[in-house]
Amino acid sequence: MELNYIIEISKIVAVLFTGFSFLFGIYIYMINSKKERVKSTLEYWGKFYQEIIPFITAFNTQYSGKLHAKEIREMDNLPDTKNTLHNILNKYEQLAIGIDLKAYEIKALNLLSGQEIISSFHRYEGYIFHRRIQKNNPQIWSQFEELTKKLIELRNSNNF
Repeated sequence: MELNYIIEISKIVAVLFTGFSFLFGIYIYMINSKKERVKSTLEYWGKFYQEIIPFITAFNTQYSGKLHAKEIREMDNLPDTKNTLHNILNKYEQLAIGIDLKAYEIKALNLLSGQEIISSFHRYEGYIFHRRIQKNNPQIWSQFEELTKKLIELRNSNNF
């Protein structure tokens, strides 16, 4: 009778130990996954910034501040300038999609350049909304807009 009791307790202990090992494995996986996303974010930001700077520099030679209605209408007749701006906005959209797909870590991006991304969106938002109306497509650069909202929310929370 005592031997059966010891065997039953041993089985319970083994099941509990296996369960805790499984949970610990999941915990370690989640920590490593987040570390990899942070690392990917840092690597991507360096590449992203190198790729976008020439476009921003070229665009800033013509338009140095926030885009206003007159400048936005003028751009419709300047295909090279419009292309440059589209390249900038498309790069930000790609970054935002990476954040949305959880390939990159938003908190790391926020620390790296949250304010810069927010400022960039506000600088170009007049053109973004103009383009959405012009193309009758409310989804144009919408991930960039969502990323900006998330960064603003993150910066306004206690997590920053």
